[in-house]
Amino acid sequence: KSLPSGGLPLVIQSPGDSSPVVSLYVQGNLASVPKLSLSTNSLAFGTVTLGQTKDLSLMVSNTGSAALTVPAIQISGTGFSLVSPSTPFTVQPGGSQPVTLRYAPASVGTVTGSFTILSNDPSSPTAISLIAAGAAAAAPAIGVNPPSLTFGVVIIGQTKDMTITISNTGTAQLTVSALTASTGFLVTSPVTPTNIPSGGSSGVTVRFVPTAAATAAGTLVISSNDPNKSTVAVPLSGTGAAAAAAKSVVLQVDTGTFNQVTGFGNSGQTGAAFVNRLTPPIYPATLQNVQIYFGDRTNGLP
Repeated sequence: KSLPSGGLPLVIQSPGDSSPVVSLYVQGNLASVPKLSLSTNSLAFGTVTLGQTKDLSLMVSNTGSAALTVPAIQISGTGFSLVSPSTPFTVQPGGSQPVTLRYAPASVGTVTGSFTILSNDPSSPTAISLIAAGAAAAAPAIGVNPPSLTFGVVIIGQTKDMTITISNTGTAQLTVSALTASTGFLVTSPVTPTNIPSGGSSGVTVRFVPTAAATAAGTLVISSNDPNKSTVAVPLSGTGAAAAAAKSVVLQVDTGTFNQVTGFGNSGQTGAAFVNRLTPPIYPATLQNVQIYFGDRTNGLP
């Protein structure tokens, strides 16, 4: 029988009795065997963004006296895989072989697994633990406030501007590639494309230009690189109204008194300047003519 070299216990037994244990030295003839040794007992991949991968390596060594044969490697845990080498492979006594594993996250969260090496080492199999975490990729997230714009009544020939705010609540830069408004509405600012950093915001000015005495409904479409909302539609509404018919109004000084006396001419000069405030009942108003009346005064001018 194959025996190792060194001291072996010897016990002589007889019916009903046993001798004390005696150490018996033996010169063994045990055959050469391989011995698998690993450079680590665990691999921690850390946090890896979804859509990306991370590779880690360990060293498989043979500290035995015979060739180490690895016919298979077993890996458990979602996202873990063997990169190299392919199995089976052999490691000679005193040699080593790097083994590379890859983690490709399939979801957000922590994942654990194991890496088991099957071999002809008498103590096989040998296993190490695996741990990693998946993280969501950085991405922008668009927000719009207010969600709609109502311009009210605007006279034909006039315009009205209103503003909405585009915000970026995501973790990457938001790029607004286009701002498109329906007929009757116009985006006056900003010029696209425009970039909004994470946590930032930007105002968008929309103008209502009525062309008819009627209610107008439209949409402002915001296009961006938000992966979840590539376009956002903002409802727009306003009503065009015809201008009131023009009429002539005579404006008179209410009390005959002056708001302010601007001043008289210097000594020896004839002349005076006065200011009156005359208020039209509606705007816009066009001044068509002015009549100036001079009454009788003891100090009246020529």
